[in-house]
Amino acid sequence: MLFRSICTPHNLHLEQVIEAARHPSVRAIFCEKPMALSSQDVNLILDVCRKEKVFVLVNYWMRYSILYRNIKSRLQENYFGSIDYVLYTYSKGIINSGSHAINLMIYLFGRPLWVQAGCNYDIGTNDNNVDGMMYMENGTMIHFACGDWRNHFTTDQQIYGSDKMIRIEENGRLVSLYSKKIHPLFPDTMELNPCFDLTFSTELGNPMLTAIDEIISLLDGELSIATSTVEDELVTIKTSSEEHTSELQSRQVISY
Repeated sequence: MLFRSICTPHNLHLEQVIEAARHPSVRAIFCEKPMALSSQDVNLILDVCRKEKVFVLVNYWMRYSILYRNIKSRLQENYFGSIDYVLYTYSKGIINSGSHAINLMIYLFGRPLWVQAGCNYDIGTNDNNVDGMMYMENGTMIHFACGDWRNHFTTDQQIYGSDKMIRIEENGRLVSLYSKKIHPLFPDTMELNPCFDLTFSTELGNPMLTAIDEIISLLDGELSIATSTVEDELVTIKTSSEEHTSELQSRQVISY
C-alpha cells in the first residue's frame, strides 16, 4: 500500500490521517477538505507526516482544474490588468464551502494579511455562512458573499481587473470574459463588454485524475512539492477561523 485516500467526515480526519501516516507502507495520503477543524490539529498532522516522510495532499479540486490553473497563469501574466477586487459567492457554510473559497483565493493570489467578517448566520447545518473581506499580501481585496444552499447552491467567482473581468458561474461550468471598451454615450468613460476571444481553455478537465497523477509523480520522485499542500491548508484553516470569530467591522490579522 503506497497511497491512502480519506473521504470521511471532517471531524474524523485528524485521527485517520495520523493513523495512515504511521502505517509502515503508506507513503502518500489524499484527504478530503478540510483536513481538520483547527490550526492546532493541522500542525499536528504536519508534524507527523514530516516525521514519517509521508506526502499529504488535500482535496481542493479547483487547484487541479485546467480552468483555474489557466486563470492563475493569466494572473501572473497580468492578462486581466491590475486586479481591482474579487467577488466570491458561496452558499453552504464556511467549513464546507468557505474552505474552498479561501483556499482557491490563496492559490490564485497568495497569503492573506487580514480578514473581516460581515454577517454570520445559521443555515441549518451547524456550519454557519460568514461573509466578509480578505486582504491579500499582494494588495488584492477579496469579498465573500453568501447565498443559502436551501434556496440554491451557488459557487461563483468574479475577478475584476483594470483591463478585463472574468466571471465563473455554475461551479466552473460557465465562464464569461469581459473587456473594457469606450462607452458609446460617454466617450471619456470605459465600460466592460462581453469578449469572445478567450485565449485559454476554460474546461474543468478531470481534477481527480490530475491529482492522482501528481501523487504518482511525488512517489516517483518527479515532483517534490504538491499543488495542494498542508501548509496552505494551515493558512486556510487559520483564515476561516479568524473570519468566523471576528466581530463585525473588526479586522483580524492572520499570524503565521
